[in-house]
Amino acid sequence: MISFDFQDRAANLCDLDGVYREYFAKLAGDPGYNVFSYISSHDTKLFPRGRLIDGSTALLLAPRWVQVVYGDETARPPGPFTNSDSQQAMRSDMNWNAIKDSVLAHWARLTQSRARYRAFARVSANPYVFSRVAASGGDRILAAIGVNGEQELSVGDIFANGVRLRDAYTGCEVTVSGGKMKVLSDGAVLLEATP
Repeated sequence: MISFDFQDRAANLCDLDGVYREYFAKLAGDPGYNVFSYISSHDTKLFPRGRLIDGSTALLLAPRWVQVVYGDETARPPGPFTNSDSQQAMRSDMNWNAIKDSVLAHWARLTQSRARYRAFARVSANPYVFSRVAASGGDRILAAIGVNGEQELSVGDIFANGVRLRDAYTGCEVTVSGGKMKVLSDGAVLLEATP
């Protein structure tokens, strides 16, 4: 299914978690459901040229399939259009002689990571794991939804080896070892560093 609304929703980074959660719920609930997202399209419009780094981040971290329209990765400017056909602005020439290097470098890093780590595109229904790190204050949590019984979770770079964590949901404590820890739950895990 083509996600026609992702283009507009990707511009609102405050709602991005809601978008990803919505996709997760649909993808996890129906194995036959798939989604194909884009931020620019010849059928609609170009994503705002001044926000391509935000847009590419939203797109390339989105689950499942993504489409990169030529020139989004180089900040290709829109072309001329008439009042009767504003979509013609989308069909401008590639900006080979005026590539915006900072935008291209950002796209390159994200696409390389997405190609290297398939987890960016996959939606894991069992469990769905995500983290939140506060910009100020250093608060950080790791949450997992759909943990049934004992499972091993990877903490990535959210918590270092040897850090003692408390599951705010169950009250149990675990220690990170080898970038992972074992948890026991019947639904949700909400891990935070112990004081």
